[in-house]
Amino acid sequence: MFILLKELFERDNVPFPEWLSYEHLEEDWKDSKYSFERNKHVWSLKTPLKDVRITFDGNEYHFIAFDEDGSVMFDNVATEEYVIQH
Repeated sequence: MFILLKELFERDNVPFPEWLSYEHLEEDWKDSKYSFERNKHVWSLKTPLKDVRITFDGNEYHFIAFDEDGSVMFDNVATEEYVIQH
């Protein structure tokens, strides 16, 4: 099952940019923890199988995954103008 990214933003009362409206997340994101750090909205989800984070500063959306040592495995970045996957 999936949830819409928009639902995650709404859950934590974060203004949602329409250009992200079609993004889907796995349902376990409903259990993520929300915080506001260094002027960024941050959702963290850590399970035995994954360690992932979403950040949004009002312009850039990041979907970041970490390995078991805490090193970044990938950081996908999106704005209204571009998407970068690495």
